[in-house]
Amino acid sequence: MKEAVNFVRQRIRQWQRAAPELDRIRQEEIRGADTQRAMRFFEGSVLAELKRTSASPTSGLVEQQRLFRKLRP
Repeated sequence: MKEAVNFVRQRIRQWQRAAPELDRIRQEEIRGADTQRAMRFFEGSVLAELKRTSASPTSGLVEQQRLFRKLRP
């Protein structure tokens, strides 16, 4: 049991050390993203899916709220 706890603690420290660098990389990738290119890239996929299935008239938020109400005590 003690070994498992030590292992978990080591992983936590490892992620704590890695987190700032991972966040820096993430921010750099966001700043460098070419949004217009990405939108053009995915446009074909979206159009193909819309041909296959019809678009929903709602965002699904109403259904989500209905499900949340069911979960409320």
